[in-house]
Amino acid sequence: GLTSSPLINGYHWYKYDGAGFGGAPLIIKDLSPSDTVNLDTNKVVLFVKNADLEIRSKINLTGGQGFFMAISERNIIIDPTVGGVHDVNPDLEGIYIADQDIRTGLGTQQLHVRGSVVGNTGVQLERILSDNSLYPAELFEYAVDQMMLFPGDLTPNRLTWREVAP
Repeated sequence: GLTSSPLINGYHWYKYDGAGFGGAPLIIKDLSPSDTVNLDTNKVVLFVKNADLEIRSKINLTGGQGFFMAISERNIIIDPTVGGVHDVNPDLEGIYIADQDIRTGLGTQQLHVRGSVVGNTGVQLERILSDNSLYPAELFEYAVDQMMLFPGDLTPNRLTWREVAP
């Protein structure tokens, strides 16, 4: 199931182990009519083990304050309904890392991601707009705030250089 740890250094840490559920995917879906998960100023790190991560809602943050990172041992699959018309508002914000593929979903709406995506075996850009001449089907916007808010607990220890006498 989905387990969480106490708040550590200002970050909420969640882990989902699909092994106990026959490898069933973890699904992110907002139950309100907005179909948007608003994390606001929260800082969330999600680990998915033995399963895919399926995203069926928009994920939004407060710029410069909120942080979201999802790391999946398998695939990250974005539902084709996540997206919309071309505008300045992103559909997904955060850092998304999959040991296998990230799939944007076979859809006809633009997917706007503000952050980073990494698929260790590939990123499958599957969307096709009816008119690709004006806007891209997938738009990736670099989010420096997400890099600056990356949790120090996930970075390697820093080296300390000292000059020593020969």
